[in-house]
Amino acid sequence: MNFFHKFVVDFKHNTMANINIPINIKGRRDRIYKYLELLYKFHHLTNKEMQLLVELIIINSDLVTNHGEDIASKLLFHKDNKIKIMKSLDGMTSPVFHNYLSNLRQKKVISGKSIVKTFIPPTEDFKVIISFING
Repeated sequence: MNFFHKFVVDFKHNTMANINIPINIKGRRDRIYKYLELLYKFHHLTNKEMQLLVELIIINSDLVTNHGEDIASKLLFHKDNKIKIMKSLDGMTSPVFHNYLSNLRQKKVISGKSIVKTFIPPTEDFKVIISFING
């Protein structure tokens, strides 16, 4: 069954609808990737850019957990981490990798030596609330 057939709509007072769309995930990478897919209309990243960002988020999260945010920002783009990411992305070459990093910076996903927090999903189960405002 298509996942869109599983959603439930709950209308309250004809002004608000709660739409519950459960999204099954298969591990850490899948959770982050699907979070980025939900945000697509706001960032317009390509598939490869999202794959790269997933790897950056995973490494950043591990670094923050083990060393704190200050150290993580210094180590995220360390040569060893870049090599690790390129290998995990089907042996991406260094020039291609750096082009994608430049794209992420131009799209304001990476600022300085950090990933913009908006693009880092919570580590536990979470809900995304979207409000449509007349304006």
